[in-house]
Amino acid sequence: DNAKGIPQDILPRIFEPYFTTKHQNVGTGIGLSLANDILVKHHKARVKVRNEEFEFEGKKQKGAVFIMEFKCN
Repeated sequence: DNAKGIPQDILPRIFEPYFTTKHQNVGTGIGLSLANDILVKHHKARVKVRNEEFEFEGKKQKGAVFIMEFKCN
């Protein structure tokens, strides 16, 4: 993602059900929570998110990075 990242003050809350920074008509705030629950509960994965700076096509960018870690059997 290169949309400037997630503000630090809301980063700890993004997986909470019904948490959204958008207007009611735009979203319910359930998507990230549901995806996190499926990955954690059904696939025993860990989901992390952080903001990161990177370079793309010669331009400095900043965006959110989602990391999903799965256990291998």
